[in-house]
Amino acid sequence: MAEREGLFIALEGVGGSGKSTQIDGAKEYLESRGFEVVATREPGGVPEAERIRKLIFSLGDEISPDHQVALFFAARMFWVEDLLAPELKEGKLVLTDRTYTSTAAYQGFGRGADMGVIKNLADYILREHKPDGIILFDLDAKVAMERRTNNNDGDPFDEAEKEEWDKIVKGYRQMAWEDWGGLRWYVVDASQPIEGVAKEVKGCLNMILESKKNENI
Repeated sequence: MAEREGLFIALEGVGGSGKSTQIDGAKEYLESRGFEVVATREPGGVPEAERIRKLIFSLGDEISPDHQVALFFAARMFWVEDLLAPELKEGKLVLTDRTYTSTAAYQGFGRGADMGVIKNLADYILREHKPDGIILFDLDAKVAMERRTNNNDGDPFDEAEKEEWDKIVKGYRQMAWEDWGGLRWYVVDASQPIEGVAKEVKGCLNMILESKKNENI
C-alpha cells in the first residue's frame, strides 16, 4: 500500500451512545477547519462491504463469533482498499462511524472471540492505515439499552442481553484506558445532552488535530 497523507478518525461506542447522531456535526466542524472530509461507516461504506454487512446482519446469532469476525474483516478489506487507502492518499480526512475496534468490543469482549486474532487481522488488513484517533462515546450499558429500545435500527448485535452489553461497555473502557492496539483514544461522556456531547467531540477533534500537527513538526 502507498504511504498515507490524510487523517483517519473513528467514532466508537455501544449502540445508543449517540455516535451516529454526532457524525454529521463532526464532519461539518472539520470542514470548517479546512479539511476535505469523507464520512463513512463500518461495516459498509463501499458496495461489496455493504453486501457483506447485510449478510452478517441477516445471519445474526446463526453463526459463531469467530465466523462474525471473519466476515467483518472481509468487509473491512474491501473498505480499506476501495475507500480508506485511496482517500488518505489524496490527503482527505476519513471520518467513520465504527471501525475494527467495534469487532474487538462486540465479538472479542462481548462474545469471547480471540482478541489476538482480531488484532492480527487488523494489523494485516489496515497496515499503516490505522486511526489517528478514536473518539469513544462512553455510556453505561443500562442507559444504552434503554435508548436502543426506543430507537432500534435493526442491528442484531445491539439486541443482546444486559450481561453481554456490560462486557462490551467494559471492553470499550478497557481498550480506551490501555490505548489498545497502539491507538490514541479520546473519551466523551455520552450520558449528557446532545449539545454537551457535541462540545466534547469538538474538543477531542481539536486534540487529535493538534497531536497530528505536532507529529509533523
